[in-house]
Amino acid sequence: SQPNFTIITMGDENTTEEYGRPRRPNPETVSYLRGLPLEETLAAEQARTYIQYFQAEKKGYDKSKEHNDDPPEYPALVSATHAALSSIYKELASLSCEENSSTQIETLVRIACR
Repeated sequence: SQPNFTIITMGDENTTEEYGRPRRPNPETVSYLRGLPLEETLAAEQARTYIQYFQAEKKGYDKSKEHNDDPPEYPALVSATHAALSSIYKELASLSCEENSSTQIETLVRIACR
């Protein structure tokens, strides 16, 4: 018999459900994770550029110059990372059991936290 775990939800309602071992990861999801371009340094650079633009604008550093530059786009790698995490969130338990997938997930989380 598998152990029961009690889950406390946001409404303080207690429910008891049975959970077993995580299933094997879906091979399509594993392939998807391996195919992601996970470049942390580029993601950090994109995020830094985006944030610095708005910090400078907020502080008024560029008021002496005419400000014709368009604001930078939201960092593409950060957006892609958020999309990837939202598409695999239901499979995190099974993916974390596989070494390569868990490494990819760690990288996704680091990029998403930029």
